Amino acid sequence: MSLSSTSTIKRQISSQLGAKAPAYFEPLASFVTGKISRPEFEDSLKAVLDAPNLIQLHNALIISLFDARSFKRPLTPPPDLPKPPPRKRRRTLPYQGPGDDGSIRSERLKRWTVSVGKHERDWIAALESVQPSTGPRLDTDEIARERGVVLLPERGEPPGSRLAVQLATITRSPNVQHIADRINLICAQNNLGSPSRSVSSLMHLACE
Repeated sequence: MSLSSTSTIKRQISSQLGAKAPAYFEPLASFVTGKISRPEFEDSLKAVLDAPNLIQLHNALIISLFDARSFKRPLTPPPDLPKPPPRKRRRTLPYQGPGDDGSIRSERLKRWTVSVGKHERDWIAALESVQPSTGPRLDTDEIARERGVVLLPERGEPPGSRLAVQLATITRSPNVQHIADRINLICAQNNLGSPSRSVSSLMHLACE
C-alpha cells in the first residue's frame, strides 16, 4: 500500500487536530531542526495524539519526511552528443562494378591508363621488360630459405662419435656430470682442449 504525499498527510492532521494543530507542528519543527531531543518530542505529543488514527497519520508523516524515495530526483537524460563523421569503408575486394571484366582490356583500366600524365607514361614506356625467373626465390620460397643442420667434427672424429648428451627435460635437473658432458662436447666441436672439473662445478653453481 503506497503512502500519501507529505502535504496530503499534513492537511489530514490539521483537519483532525483543529485548534491543537500548532501544538503538534511546533514540536515537530523543533525536532526536525534538532532543537529538541526525541524523548522531549515524544513527551510533547502524548497529549495531542490521543486517537489511534492520529498516531497512524503521525507515523505516515514521519515516514514521508525521512523516506529517501520522496526526495529522489529523476535522472537527467544525457545530452545529445554529436555523431562522429561516417568512416569510409576500406575496400578489401577488387573492383566489381560496371566496365570491369577482370582482364587487361577492361574499360576501367583503359580510362585509368588514359588519365595517367605524359611524364608517367614516358617513364613506364622506358622500363625494360624482365623475363620471369623460373627458379625458387629465396625471399619467398620457404624450402629454399631453410638451411640444413651442419654437424661439426669432434676433435678430428666424425660427428656423433661421442655419446649423446641428455637434455635437462629428461634428466629433470642439470647436475655436474651433465654440465661437464655438454661443455666437453662444445669444446670438442670447436677444437678446444678438455676443460677442468672446476669449470663444470662453477657452471653448476651458476645454474643453481
